[in-house]
Parts: sequence; structure tokens; C-alpha cells
Amino acid sequence: MIKSVTENSVAESLNLKAGDKLLSITINSTTYPLTRYFDLSDILYLVKPGDTISFEYQNERTNKTANYLVLASDFVAVS
Repeated sequence: MIKSVTENSVAESLNLKAGDKLLSITINSTTYPLTRYFDLSDILYLVKPGDTISFEYQNERTNKTANYLVLASDFVAVS
């Protein structure tokens, strides 16, 4: 379940809200179910610029899908 959404984040651009429940993530036609809270962070290590990601989520008992094209600018160097 999403606890909060950061302003100007990818989650905000996808219209995800606090309280939404992530069900699965699809990266370039491969779907990964999200059954544990740390699944998403593990799966996001697979993402690279140019990938298409689809998030299936539940919002107020309605299943929805949000799509995103990963950009090189989404990756920030950590020093």
C-alpha cells in the first residue's frame, strides 16, 4: 500500500495516491506480482532507460493501470 506520494515524483505523474494498493508491475511485457512490501524495490533494479512500465493498482476498490516510459533523467547518481 502506498503510504505517501512525493510532489513532482513519477508516482504523482501517474496519479497514484496514498492508500492505493500496488498489485503488479509489468516491465516490457513481463509481469511481476507484488505480494511483499519489498518486491517493488527488488523489481525496480531491473528497470533501465527506455523501458515501458505498467503498474496495476487498486484505488477505492477499483483496479486501474498506470503506464510510464522510463527516462534516463529518472536515474540520479548517488555519490
